[in-house]
Amino acid sequence: MAVTNDTRTPIMMPTYRERRSRVAMQRLRWGLFFLSPWFIGLITFQLLPIVFTFFLSFTNYKTTREFALGNFDFVGLDNYARLFTDPDLINSLGLMIWGMPRPWPCCFLLS
Repeated sequence: MAVTNDTRTPIMMPTYRERRSRVAMQRLRWGLFFLSPWFIGLITFQLLPIVFTFFLSFTNYKTTREFALGNFDFVGLDNYARLFTDPDLINSLGLMIWGMPRPWPCCFLLS
C-alpha cells in the first residue's frame, strides 16, 4: 500500500470578470447599444403607462382639473369596492364575453 503526499495547490477558478475576454466585452457593449432603442420603447410605451394606470386606479382624478401632483385625491381601494358593488358589472361582463368573440371568424377569414 503506497502512501502519497499530495501537496499540490488547488486550482482557483477565474472570476467572472477574468473569464470574459476583451472581444466578448466589446460584443456585449455593442449588443446592449443596439438593444437600447428597444429598451427605451419598452419603458416608454409599455411599463410607464401600466404603472401610471395602476397609480390612477387608486386615485379620484378628474380630467377637468390641471394635471399636477396636487390634483390627485388618493382614495385607496374605494374605486375597486365601487366597481364590484356596481349592479351593471355582470351585465357589462356578459356583453363583453358575448360580443368579443363574434368578429373573430370574420377576421380569420379576411386574413
